[in-house]
Amino acid sequence: LKQLHLMGDDVSGRGLRHLAALPRLETLTLAGTTVCDADLVQLVGLKKLKVLDLSSSKVTGSSLHCLHNLDRLESLELGGVELTAVSP
Repeated sequence: LKQLHLMGDDVSGRGLRHLAALPRLETLTLAGTTVCDADLVQLVGLKKLKVLDLSSSKVTGSSLHCLHNLDRLESLELGGVELTAVSP
């Protein structure tokens, strides 16, 4: 599986741990979900991820630094997200 699109309030961060079973994932959409900053750490194992869409999620920016090891990440969508704290 290379693309996964999950959208809506029914998607929470608790289920993200199952994404570790998808090491070839290149595109992940979590738009409009309840995924928050604390959940982003569960994405660090997705080494082939190129596109991550967190639009209209509960992310505030304080944990975006967790994504720095995603060397192949080319696109990060944050439309509709209130960035209140971005950590280096």
